[in-house]
Amino acid sequence: METVALRCNHCGAPLEVGPATRFVTCQFCHSQLAVKHSGSAAYTEVIEQIAAATSQMAGNLKVIELQNELERLDREWTDHRETFYVSGKNGHRSPPSPAGAVIGAVIGIPFLIFWISTASSMGAPAVFPIFGLVVAGLIAYQLFSNFQKAEGMESAKAEYQAQRDRLLRQIAEARQGQA
Repeated sequence: METVALRCNHCGAPLEVGPATRFVTCQFCHSQLAVKHSGSAAYTEVIEQIAAATSQMAGNLKVIELQNELERLDREWTDHRETFYVSGKNGHRSPPSPAGAVIGAVIGIPFLIFWISTASSMGAPAVFPIFGLVVAGLIAYQLFSNFQKAEGMESAKAEYQAQRDRLLRQIAEARQGQA
């Protein structure tokens, strides 16, 4: 039977293996070796080193996958957050603010009450007081809408933050597992 002369990659001891042998244990240091054939050359690698490198690569891959998931989550939140924004003057978009809606209502409602009472007391046509009531209704609707949007945005933000925190913990645990 034809044999191939090799050396243990761990201790350097001589080894004699068959040409089709894929694994061998060194009789001197008891290292488990993988026999690699490359064209006309053959050499050995310590299996534990291969396993450790493979484990390290798997850990790195897990961290990268989690980081990609975190980046995806951040992009989705940036897009989703825009759906809650309200348009202001000149098309400027901003997060909904219950305080802004309340301030608008505090300023607008007394003015409309003054408008309606003045128009009614002066004997103005019915369209003027009705106009005041319609505008008051629009202000009330806007107030309610902004409160709902602000509440929805806070709820969505809390959910996003919880998912983000979970991913950050998983990344830290995966990195810690590699050390």
